[in-house]
Amino acid sequence: MIAHTVSLSWLLTVGVLTLVTFILVLYVYLSNPRQPANQVYSLGALIFAISGFAALLAYRANTTSQGLPALMVWAASAPACAPALLWVILSLFKPQWVSGRMRWMGWLLFILCLLPVGLSGQRGG
Repeated sequence: MIAHTVSLSWLLTVGVLTLVTFILVLYVYLSNPRQPANQVYSLGALIFAISGFAALLAYRANTTSQGLPALMVWAASAPACAPALLWVILSLFKPQWVSGRMRWMGWLLFILCLLPVGLSGQRGG
């Protein structure tokens, strides 16, 4: 069996980029929290940052019990990245679609972002 390893420099690069994404989320949101485009962008980038952190934690896990929570978070956040990206693009190019009469489209994309979180919950038993 061949063990696939990732060099430490790649892990540090991904970790730094994920941290920069999280800092950018805070900066954009706190610069103008009442602007709908800032709110939507911050939420979308936060989903990307959570996905990156979860992937790093899952990769660095030594046992199954350490990796399972990170993989569950990653399984919930990775599929939510595509609708979040679409929602961010719409809010930046057509801001009236997320705050005006077409607000239902933003809510639909928000529900699509939350759908993987609800479907990847842990089953009891």
